[in-house]
Amino acid sequence: MPDVEREDPAGAAAGVDVEAGAAGHARLPHDRHGRARQHESGILFNHESPRRGREFVTRKITRAVARIALGLQHELVLGNLDAMRDWGFAGDYVEAMHLMLRQDRPDDYVIATGVTHSVREFLDVAFAQIGVGDWSRYVRTSAHLVRPAEVDLLVGDWSKAESALGWRPKVGFEELVAMMVAADLDAEAPAETAPVLAGRQAPMGPWRSGTAAGAIATW
Repeated sequence: MPDVEREDPAGAAAGVDVEAGAAGHARLPHDRHGRARQHESGILFNHESPRRGREFVTRKITRAVARIALGLQHELVLGNLDAMRDWGFAGDYVEAMHLMLRQDRPDDYVIATGVTHSVREFLDVAFAQIGVGDWSRYVRTSAHLVRPAEVDLLVGDWSKAESALGWRPKVGFEELVAMMVAADLDAEAPAETAPVLAGRQAPMGPWRSGTAAGAIATW
């Protein structure tokens, strides 16, 4: 298995998602007025969970942190560490979608947390889960992995969702990152082998097997 985790420089998955979402949103006025159907539109900012695909930077980081903790990986290569994103928990966003579908009239809603964090901050919290304060010896950057059309800051205003739906995000940033790291530690090392792997000259923090199971099962 490879000991280096790299970020897809093209950001292909994210690009396809954005284009598909924009095309769908553009069709809504026509569909709402031309068909006897109720069409809701949710503009969901970055929603993360332990089920996030490995090609996304959040999961790429948490999986690498878990593997570094267990001595299975030695380096993580990323692009722009200063990019700011509005990261929320996917389970909260699914709840928002359910509330949208229960409304009498269709409308458009922004689902977000309204708080931004940098990739560096994500690394801080993720590595803290395994007892590493200075992660610089495990992470390096590559210009090759910086997206040509990088957006430096993304943040959403969810006030309409709060006033109209009674929705608000429940899981905070640090809790989300901790949940994802714990899940990847569970996935990479079964409980019976974790103590053995953890002894391979690798950092190991407060993780205990099974800590992420409850959060994952809630949605």
